Amino acid sequence: MLEFAEIHYTIAIHYIPAIINDDPTGLDEGEILHLTTFLDRETEGNESFHAWAVQDQEPELATCEISRLYGECEKVILLVKVNG
Repeated sequence: MLEFAEIHYTIAIHYIPAIINDDPTGLDEGEILHLTTFLDRETEGNESFHAWAVQDQEPELATCEISRLYGECEKVILLVKVNG
């Protein structure tokens, strides 16, 4: 049976389409660089299987873990296969 670990992040809402749908439309070059660096760091060693999900809740004002800027964010979960 497959088992997954959940890693929770607080992410600015304008990054969500790029993470979930691989659609960076609307991000500038600096934001794309921040996102690429974040994704490379957080998925390193987990290339075999990982998936992203957004928690079903209202956005909140918080510090984004990608840009380190304060703004409207959502809770995002990285699911990583741990066995199987």
